Amino acid sequence: MQSNMNAVFWMVMSDVEGRSPPRVRHADYEIAKGEAKRLALRNPGEKFFVLAAVAVAHTPEPVVFEKLHMRDSIEDEIPF
Repeated sequence: MQSNMNAVFWMVMSDVEGRSPPRVRHADYEIAKGEAKRLALRNPGEKFFVLAAVAVAHTPEPVVFEKLHMRDSIEDEIPF
């Protein structure tokens, strides 16, 4: 599923140290809440947090254009 990287999403995370980090992005809060409840029922005593992505930081890569130096003999053969 292609997601909009600028849209808010939710993830569910366990409070148990050593568990795998969250990997599923939920586009809807209610779905994430339901997943947290499902996991809590399957893992008594464990807490599952619904986390919201509220901000993003990034640095876009610049596009760099460089002229390549051609050998003289090749440059002489270019008709323009």
